[in-house]
Amino acid sequence: MYFAPQASAQVIRKRIPYAQPTVLLIRLPTYSNKIAIYEKNKNRKYMEQSKKDAVGMQKAIIKDFASNFTYCNFYYYYDTMQQAITAQHFVGVLYDKNLQPVTQTPVQEGDTSYQIAYFGRYLQASVQNDEAYNTGSNIQRMNIVNYQLKRLPDPLPNGSIRTGITEVWRKVFNRDITYKSKLFDVYYIRSAENISTEMNKYYRGIK
Repeated sequence: MYFAPQASAQVIRKRIPYAQPTVLLIRLPTYSNKIAIYEKNKNRKYMEQSKKDAVGMQKAIIKDFASNFTYCNFYYYYDTMQQAITAQHFVGVLYDKNLQPVTQTPVQEGDTSYQIAYFGRYLQASVQNDEAYNTGSNIQRMNIVNYQLKRLPDPLPNGSIRTGITEVWRKVFNRDITYKSKLFDVYYIRSAENISTEMNKYYRGIK
């Protein structure tokens, strides 16, 4: 189980009111942009590795959430469908726990409490592309953003890492990697249980 480093004693984490998410939408990477570029440049080695990375990452994320996330209902979608999700078109775009397309929307009209999870580098503002660039840390993690793809403010459960990378944390980090690319800086570290626990603590007061 992965635990993000705790904030130092000097940091005051005052709880702020925020709507409880009734649904979590989990984005699955396809690396479609990378694959298209490598294919165009006839770089078969990198193209094939990117395809393998997409499959490996998707499997790792799905397995992690299916086994370890219990806070609320969750659904998957592929990053190539981000525009549809942003426009709040869910039917035929989202997939349930059994990877079956949803036939009825799990988000009621006007409900903006749902949150979105993606694994990647930290972004301060928003995440629009499937190839996100880092503005906060080189460490990739499971980030939680709101329905507008804007990062949830601290101290909400948003996946942020508030302290430096200690040697102890490095050992935990390496232990919990469940997928790692052979060529690229692509990996997945188990995160679902920690996110679920933090949500229970923050929104429901369950320790």
